[in-house]
Amino acid sequence: MIGRALELPSWRNRYDELRLDDKVVGAINATSPQVDVSASASSSLIFGNKDASHMLTVFSNPYCGPCALMHDRIVRSLSLDECAVQYVFTSFSPELAVINRYFISAYEKMGPEATWQLMTRWYAGGKEKGEAFFDGMGLDAESPSVKAEADKHKAWAKNDILNGTPTLMVDGRLMPTEYAVEDVAYFS
Repeated sequence: MIGRALELPSWRNRYDELRLDDKVVGAINATSPQVDVSASASSSLIFGNKDASHMLTVFSNPYCGPCALMHDRIVRSLSLDECAVQYVFTSFSPELAVINRYFISAYEKMGPEATWQLMTRWYAGGKEKGEAFFDGMGLDAESPSVKAEADKHKAWAKNDILNGTPTLMVDGRLMPTEYAVEDVAYFS
């Protein structure tokens, strides 16, 4: 019994070596459904290195608990210097969709770095304040450009491969269940 328990870490390491091998990642990724994640089709909210070799697309709901946990994992595990992270927002109801527009407005007014920090604070507990979280920031959630971007998110969210939030994609391909956000660096 003890001998088997001691072998488990060894098997886990062997499994990870196989799972993260370039050829295995490529083969599994090639069979994943692909969607258009271009800024013109899905979302202009791109954070980090826009010239990175990988782009992680996150289909997220600002009020979703698992989405908050996923955002925290992204913050802790990915370097925005090496990866681009794109957010596409959805909501539980039309009344809550105003939060999506506030983030879009923040991106337009404050830029990606400040908006990333704002999203991090929101997901860490700021969502408890609702719309009041954005008080005093001078954001316009009703401007034509913000509404146009929000409409793009809403249209893209009707994609057939989206089963809920959070949904992750790497370079437009649905992230296979064998992988976690921490594995994004292994995708090519």
